[in-house]
Amino acid sequence: MYAIGFYGHSNSGKTTLIRKILMELGRDYRIACVKHAPHARFDTPGADSALFAGSGATAVAVGTDDGTCFMTGEHMALGRIIGALEKSNEFDLCLIEGYKTEGHPKVAMGRDAPKEANIVMRFDGDASKVVEFVRKNAEACGVLKKLPKTDCGGCGYDCKTMAMRIASGESEFSDCVNLGCENLEMAVNGKKIELGKFPSELVSSVVLGMAGSLKGVDEVSELVIRYKSRSDP
Repeated sequence: MYAIGFYGHSNSGKTTLIRKILMELGRDYRIACVKHAPHARFDTPGADSALFAGSGATAVAVGTDDGTCFMTGEHMALGRIIGALEKSNEFDLCLIEGYKTEGHPKVAMGRDAPKEANIVMRFDGDASKVVEFVRKNAEACGVLKKLPKTDCGGCGYDCKTMAMRIASGESEFSDCVNLGCENLEMAVNGKKIELGKFPSELVSSVVLGMAGSLKGVDEVSELVIRYKSRSDP
């Protein structure tokens, strides 16, 4: 999931720009939005959900015909919110309003927005530039999920750069020398060994061929072999 934030002074156009991105990309991507609203209330005093929370419930969920709301009685840092969205595996893109001091990539709204860490661009009024930037990075994030993420350098780039190149059409998945090797993991004395495409295919074919020939073994979806040397007498 690609997460990007938008920050600036009040009435700088944050919400309008986020809505523009939602309308342009919502057809192709599953998008979540996060807004920093330190003084907002989610519940109505006296409502059953508020009574549950006041009586000791750690979390309260309210389901309606139009949607579902989850409420907790604790402040959640942005990292935890994004982590929960990522773990749900329901979203491709997260648009964040506010949280200007956090470490995610950010779009500064206008020249007068104070400089913060990880600014990727300043909004100059051209929403199409921002939409295209977000689209490319969201697509690259989806590509990155399919790469081994070993940063072996065999293609000449790290995996993140390679994902951007594939998303932009400069490279293809076939340019990744280790693609397909992630199905085989090998560790020696607790240390993970990165295997290239040829040794990975060789070991896989030998081990799967051996396992497939054993009595009582049907289709192999997962196979684990552990070897320990005998202790010295």
